[in-house]
Amino acid sequence: MMGTRGSSEAVGHFHLKPDAATRYGLSVSKNNDQRFDIHYASSAAARYLKDLDTMFGEKTRLKGIETIPVRSVLERKKFSLAAYNAGEGRIATAQHLAEQAGNDPELWGDVERFLEAAHATPDKAEEIRRYLEMVPAYEAEFAEKSLANKALKQKKVSNRKGRCSDGHWRTIDGKPVFICD
Repeated sequence: MMGTRGSSEAVGHFHLKPDAATRYGLSVSKNNDQRFDIHYASSAAARYLKDLDTMFGEKTRLKGIETIPVRSVLERKKFSLAAYNAGEGRIATAQHLAEQAGNDPELWGDVERFLEAAHATPDKAEEIRRYLEMVPAYEAEFAEKSLANKALKQKKVSNRKGRCSDGHWRTIDGKPVFICD
């Protein structure tokens, strides 16, 4: 958890940038930066990842570009993680560049070669590639230790349009739950 409160960089336990944090209702200032609050930041990060999965599961219009839907759940997970790290616009741009070059825009292995052409510095492109290696390893470790019902994990892409950025908290069975409005 590096960084300082109010920073324009990705900070906090979930390494959220200010634009993503504020999009999901977090306050970002020197006096109150909720990216450092594990409860608020974890909810925002989870909702952001879910929205990224939806964005890359269907054609989604972003700022000036559309995502290309990725049908494979395993491949879409790579795109969602890459977009969490690099921004959804950059990954959608890399998809289109891959497609224009005759590659499959639904396969991360074909798209990742276009990260630099999608305006990632060589260092950032390498960071994205490392991130996509590290996160599944952490996920596997967490899943091994988790008591959750693994049969309920794989779900189809939600048909809900838009992002869940508005909602409210409720306590259900003594646990905080975010409910989309």
